[in-house]
Amino acid sequence: MPHQLSITIRLLTVVVGVVLLLLLATSTGQCAGGTNTQLHTTNGKSPQGEVANNGRDEPPAVNTSLDGHALSGMMTFEQFKTKYSKKYKSPEAETKAGAIFLANALRAARSQMQFRLKKALAFERVNAYSDTLRYDFEDNLTPPRQNFDPVAMVQLLMERVKPHKKPDLNRSNMEDYFEGTLDYFMRETWQFINEKRRIPYKNTVEYHPELADEILVDHRKSGCLNEVRDQGDACGACYVFATVALYEWAHCMRNKPRRQAIKFSEQFIIDCGHYAGMGGCKNAEPVYKVGRFVDKFGLKALDDYSEYSDAQHTCPYKLEVSGGDKSSTSDKRQPQEKKKKFITDHGAATTTIRLDKPELDFILPYVEDMDKHLKDGPLIVVIFNSNIFQQYGGGLDDGTGCKKDGRLHSVLIVGSGRQNGHEYWLIRNSYGREWGEQGYYKLRKDTMCIYNDDLVVKLKTPPTGVSTAGYTGEGPQA
Repeated sequence: MPHQLSITIRLLTVVVGVVLLLLLATSTGQCAGGTNTQLHTTNGKSPQGEVANNGRDEPPAVNTSLDGHALSGMMTFEQFKTKYSKKYKSPEAETKAGAIFLANALRAARSQMQFRLKKALAFERVNAYSDTLRYDFEDNLTPPRQNFDPVAMVQLLMERVKPHKKPDLNRSNMEDYFEGTLDYFMRETWQFINEKRRIPYKNTVEYHPELADEILVDHRKSGCLNEVRDQGDACGACYVFATVALYEWAHCMRNKPRRQAIKFSEQFIIDCGHYAGMGGCKNAEPVYKVGRFVDKFGLKALDDYSEYSDAQHTCPYKLEVSGGDKSSTSDKRQPQEKKKKFITDHGAATTTIRLDKPELDFILPYVEDMDKHLKDGPLIVVIFNSNIFQQYGGGLDDGTGCKKDGRLHSVLIVGSGRQNGHEYWLIRNSYGREWGEQGYYKLRKDTMCIYNDDLVVKLKTPPTGVSTAGYTGEGPQA
């Protein structure tokens, strides 16, 4: 029975493919010369990313139209399995995946036709996640946060200037601080805060169809953003990928020659992050925990640690703690001064890279504040997934389907611009270069997809020499 169903699926794919091929050809002829939605800029270039010979993302003169992959939605299931090296646990699982793939492929083809006919600003296309239901996609890649209540992070920022009876706020910046205490404090405190005091969503973005398309900020032009990496389909470590990308950019910008961007290991943080209270692949963690881990233990170069494996493994290092005699003080609430470092099984200290000024800071999720700080460097934000996010292929996502009770996904904003009268965020994702516009995503600023109950993360001390225009010239800044 599964074999017969598989054959039926293939036949349906062929039949529907022929019909849609004819429809696409017809719509292409009707719209010839007027459907190219290439994003024009003030210097005549498009911001779509491309990996240069040096393995870093830079914005070449490549359009964002469907040329070259208009029929990507009509890939057969066999071609899909070969391209993405898909293996299934059983014939039944493969049959189910084939049916899901067919539905998603048809959905992608329909969205591409709407995009060509100018009935949509964005389109979908088949990618590595096209054999997965949206629920399973979000469950695998964006697991729920543990021991964290969203409103507390914003309120924590607001309450910093006020004295508090609990010592945890003051202790949170101490080296000896245990991250679970802050989680407990936020979970306990937020429910006592009056709902009326919550920070409202401020949306000041207006639609200006009379304005020309323009790139406002694009940090890819710095030459310090490595190519987009892939977190796989089984590890919800987006918060690690977004933070590591920010640290790579900062390290490159602070060290000359800037074109020699180092790659840091996400796997190291995933494996050993439990020493800073992180849950690895299982729990979507606040980014500040990654920052605290890096402050304490540093980073590993990608070449000095095992390759990313889409799973969490046992940390190969032990934690050595020295100092901090508890008998030296009678105040049990006073944190002790302790030094922590990783050692091997043989007792030898392991070498990690210590960043210059790695401290992270937080700003409120207001568009005007984000625009201001984006000029100094990339920003980490948390977003909800829209309806097209799973198979996003290009264009401006209008945010349809972003659910306020949906799963959360950490990404890195690296730029902004204006297209077709709409302002958008240029976002670096962690699904590899096959997803979106070579790994990047354009989200309209006037959507509700950015999680405004969480804080936006930035470097506390941005690198010097960052152009406020977002590198509108050629190459990196001197």
